[in-house]
Amino acid sequence: MKIFKAEPIKSQLNNSLWKGSCHKSWAHIRARKENWARTTAAFEFKNVTTSSGKFAEEPLPSPWNENEIVRFTEMTNEEIENFNYSIEGDSEIIAKG
Repeated sequence: MKIFKAEPIKSQLNNSLWKGSCHKSWAHIRARKENWARTTAAFEFKNVTTSSGKFAEEPLPSPWNENEIVRFTEMTNEEIENFNYSIEGDSEIIAKG
């Protein structure tokens, strides 16, 4: 497995797709591939309510799947060691800000 850093692009924080996420900051995600990391973030951070607090009738689209909104980069071995992360295990969010 690999560890990815997911960082929202600051100029995109007002994008309407952020309505589809309950988390709008960085995350570290263990996954085999970037698209799996994006899918994990989209699932874990999905927002199921509208701005009025009611459940959305349709799933809201996620910004975590969009390259123009969230930057994903693979962490180096040195970064992984500095954070004391393990590459062993299932796809998951291992830290978030």
